[in-house]
Amino acid sequence: MKAKGYILQQINVDLELGEFSLPTSEKEQCIVELMFSSINRRDYYISKGQYANIKTPVVLGSDGMGTFNSQKVLINPSLNWTSNQEFQPKRYNILGMPTNGTFASHVSVPESVLHPTPQHLEDYECAAIPLAGLTAYRILIEKCKLSSQDRILITGAGGGVSTFTVQFAKALGAKITLTTGSIEKLNYWKKFGIDNIVNYHDSDWLSQLKEISPEGFDVIIDSAGGNILGELLNIASYGGRIGIYGGTLGKTQNFSPQIVFWKQLKILGSTMGSHKDFANMLSFINTYKIHPIVDEVLPISQIPMAFDKMKNHNQIGKIVFNNNF
Repeated sequence: MKAKGYILQQINVDLELGEFSLPTSEKEQCIVELMFSSINRRDYYISKGQYANIKTPVVLGSDGMGTFNSQKVLINPSLNWTSNQEFQPKRYNILGMPTNGTFASHVSVPESVLHPTPQHLEDYECAAIPLAGLTAYRILIEKCKLSSQDRILITGAGGGVSTFTVQFAKALGAKITLTTGSIEKLNYWKKFGIDNIVNYHDSDWLSQLKEISPEGFDVIIDSAGGNILGELLNIASYGGRIGIYGGTLGKTQNFSPQIVFWKQLKILGSTMGSHKDFANMLSFINTYKIHPIVDEVLPISQIPMAFDKMKNHNQIGKIVFNNNF
């Protein structure tokens, strides 16, 4: 079967609209007709060659919802992680590279990764969930075990994972503090009901955080890394948990093991999540009737615009595509 999609032919080149073949005879595979998809920073990094083991040509896109057997379905992009909750298996991979993904009219996936869409959500909202929602759920709830009694700091709030992290923490009733990098995002989160927000471009951002929570933060969720991570050790509470799901600023030069062992800190890393995590995440969204934060919905033909917006960190939440070819 032939499908249409936006194909990355080589790194640092815009995605091209073209046709590609879908497998029709592989055991346990099914073909989903896609209605909506959404972009993640992973897609941007792959397109720029900033990701491991890149293979081209490939159709990018990890998030998608559509129809299979006349039923609306949501796709879990976390492939082959069916056992061992502690870490992913060697054969683990993520939909959208090396496996052709969701920036297409159709996608071929194992039937086991299909889930009913949450009934309280619009179709386009469903497409915003998979990768970011799964990543946020595992790092926040499965790894850091956030409770309503915790003081939580979420750094760089604005992208897909961080906005889900804020929503999940709010649903659980935790005391939330955010850092963000623009006045627009700061004002957005104030309207969302978050009182403690610090602009990380301020020279005294660390002092502001210490003033907000003098005894430190019980949970800190970070995706920046770099030397910011070393500073975060100083504002973690005794016995605090620091969850890391990314490292956009690279390696940490000022990391002090003395702070870690003296304050009895737990540093927890997480990538995506298992099939069990995905099912639990959807149950959580259904229970708390959470609506994903969607920055905008674009025709899939405007993929280049979305990549530019992703490059400049201008979005709040997820950018969703209408997969109408």
